[in-house]
Order: sequence, then C-alpha cells, then structure tokens
Amino acid sequence: MGNEPRDPSYSRRQWMRLAALGGVTAVAARPRQAASETPAGPHRLALKAGELEALVVDNHDGLAGEEQKRNRAAVPHVAGGLGRLIVATPFERRHNGYNGIARLSHRGSPHPFLPVASGLNCEFFFDGTEGTFEPRWSDLENFQAQPSSLKRISEQEAWLQIEPGERWGVHVETTFRLVEPWFLDVEHAFTPTRLDKIRTRYLGVFWASYIQAPRNPGYYLWGRRSSFEAPAWHGIFDALDLHESGAIQAERGPVGDGFRGQGRRLLYSFGSVRYVEPLMAGKVHGMLLAYLFRPSDELEVRPAFNAGGGGVGGPAWDYQAVVPNPEEGRRYSFRLRVVYKPFEALDEALDLHREWLSG
Repeated sequence: MGNEPRDPSYSRRQWMRLAALGGVTAVAARPRQAASETPAGPHRLALKAGELEALVVDNHDGLAGEEQKRNRAAVPHVAGGLGRLIVATPFERRHNGYNGIARLSHRGSPHPFLPVASGLNCEFFFDGTEGTFEPRWSDLENFQAQPSSLKRISEQEAWLQIEPGERWGVHVETTFRLVEPWFLDVEHAFTPTRLDKIRTRYLGVFWASYIQAPRNPGYYLWGRRSSFEAPAWHGIFDALDLHESGAIQAERGPVGDGFRGQGRRLLYSFGSVRYVEPLMAGKVHGMLLAYLFRPSDELEVRPAFNAGGGGVGGPAWDYQAVVPNPEEGRRYSFRLRVVYKPFEALDEALDLHREWLSG
C-alpha cells in the first residue's frame, strides 16, 4: 500500500500526483484498457459460523475514482514526515481495490485488518523481472479496479474470482469457508492463461494482510538459520535480519535458491532464517492470529512482511506462492487455515497446524 516500486509506464508527473494523494508509490498494471463499468452483483458477502463472522469483498467494494482520491488526500500526516495515518480511516470510508477479508471477528472481538483495506488481499503478480498490482488495479491513477466478482456458496462459504488482466493473463480463484469454533479455511488457486506474458521460468502470486494498529507489529515463524540448530520461534524482524521488509524461504521446497529477482525487497530479498513448518502467528488485539499453510508439491509458499505496508501503524503480514516452470492452462492451488481465537500461547499455532495436517 505504501512502499511499492515505481512502474516505468507512468510519467514523473503522474507519480508525483499519486504520491500527493496518500503516499501511493505503487507498481500497477499499465493503464491501457478502457475504463469499464463496475460489474453487477454483490461486492461484499457476510459469512457466519457459530461465534465467528467474516466479511468477504471483491475489488469493487469501497470508494473509487475521484471519491477515493479525495479520501486519500484527507488522511492526516504523522509528525516528523513519517507518513500518513491511514489507520484513522473508518470502515465506512474504505477504498476499493482491496479484495479478500475486510472484517473478521470471534464473539464480537476487534477486527484484525485495516478498515480501509483488507486481509488475504491478492496483491501482486511477479516474476524475476517485475511485480505489478494487476490483481487489484487495471488503472491505478484513476483507482479503476481489476474486474472481479463474488458468489455465495452457503452461509459459511463464498467464492472470489479475479479475471485475467492484460499484463499477466492470470486467473485467480479463492474459496473462503468459516469453520467453528475459530477457523477460516481458504483455498487459493490461480491459472496462467498466457505463458508468453511470464518473462522468466517462475511465476509468483502475492497476498497481503494489512493489520490494524497491533501492539506488536510483527508475527513469528517456526524456523532456524542452519540445520545444526533446533527449530524455534523467530520474530519476523529477527528473521529478516532487522530489515523492515522481505520474505522467508522454506528450508525445503520445489523452488529453493533458484528464484532470485531484482529490485523490490518485499518480493525478492530473503532473511537468514528459513521456516521449518509453514506457518505465521502473532498476537493482535488479544487474539491469536495465525496463518497455517498446506502447500502443494508444485509450488512454494513464502511468508513475507512489510512494516509500513499499510502506512504508520498498519504493518502488512504477507505471503507469496512461487511456481517453477508454470504451465499455461494449469490450475495451481494451496490451502490455508486462518486461526482467530483468544490468545493463550504461540505454541497453540504449532499444535493446531499439526492437528490440521494430520486430519
């Protein structure tokens, strides 16, 4: 949201204008396609299972165009030139261009995600040469959202799709299902439809969760720096060697050290810690917020982090999936279980992950 690389297809004047509208310095899909009308149908769906509730949104839910520009311009600055206080924007003034989970609560708990944005937001496509915001935007300068839609499956389940865009030609599907007492089960899937659009032998898809003013901005990983160490919990700042953004590699996986891009630290730079079990966990507003992954053999999931992703007070707890040698028309997928429950201990995340994998 706040520190993305510049897209060379935008002029200096256009990027200065975007920066004045709220610190947006983002790579976007090149604005070649004509603006289209917002598609018909619901752009938000409420899910409920017992005492767990969620709100699923597509790219079109929220303020768009000139209204979003005015809203971004009104966000107050933090003293000392440290950025904008986007966490002050209420849910009723949320922006379009953010898909996924806008709200999540258990027994009336506070929501973990930035009200103006969302969690589990499909954010980037990338290879080793560039990353763009095409899953979200077809025209960033005018806040024109990439075509997407929602479908209700049941009271507990919904399906989100994002249409293939012009730059990457990747179709995205996500199924969200609430499971009592405190789980959100997710299947992420994506299908390359134009292999000629991918410039290297790797395809990456990136998801961001913008967290609303957590007391501890970072999450924790179960990993180690070398195979001679015993696995342990590592805070993400420690795992990234005190950098404010970057990604974490798997100790073992189908990609390994083969994929190294250039430029954007968030996409291509890795900490010295590697995870042993694929999960992320932290404490947010008195709740355990944990992401438990079940990767497939055909892709590698990598946790990532951006301390200022959602502006001051809004860190981004991110993750990416990288596919080696992607095939046109092939559907790639992996599963994720989000835990949102009253916090007891980090070790709960380990126990719940192992229980889920063995079930």
